[in-house]
Amino acid sequence: MLLSKLRSLKVGRLIPLVLAPYVLLGAMIAFLFLTGSHPGSLKVIGLIVAAMETAAFLSTVWSTADSCSPTVAASRNLFVKCCHIPAYIVHFCIGLWGMLLSVWGIGFILYAFLADVLTIVLSGIPAAACAVRMYKGDLLSKKAAILTGIGSFIFCADIICALYFVLRCGSESKVLRRLFRQAAEKTASVSEETVV
Repeated sequence: MLLSKLRSLKVGRLIPLVLAPYVLLGAMIAFLFLTGSHPGSLKVIGLIVAAMETAAFLSTVWSTADSCSPTVAASRNLFVKCCHIPAYIVHFCIGLWGMLLSVWGIGFILYAFLADVLTIVLSGIPAAACAVRMYKGDLLSKKAAILTGIGSFIFCADIICALYFVLRCGSESKVLRRLFRQAAEKTASVSEETVV
């Protein structure tokens, strides 16, 4: 069922966008371990990163320009954002490690910051386009479309906006609504038990 759902969303074209932060992570690891022993490896690493980021940019352009329904755009957006969560966590840990290294960790901090900014920009552009699609489809008000479009470029708020897009789309989001309702009921029952 999940594979047929992914095929219907045509997520194959989104693979470069999904893999871009992980390629950056691999490039950083390769840079740390290979550049000292293999001086020519820096050029190869640079070419691989440039090719992957170009492919991710083209994937972003395709996702933005594709004339799909708001429901499909919202589902694609949620798929990409959820796939990026582990990369954000790893980049945060690298930046934190760089802070612990004091002056010697500035390179790690700079890498983590640039990788996260590049990732959020590349995944935020289709999310903003999704907000516009939903506004044109009368699923969002103008104010909500503007706020969620801007929120798609802010860390952590982008996931909330992606979930909001899927929940606003209606029929295909019944599963998520049921999960949120069950979570809310469990939270309410736990809070009632603690009061008693």
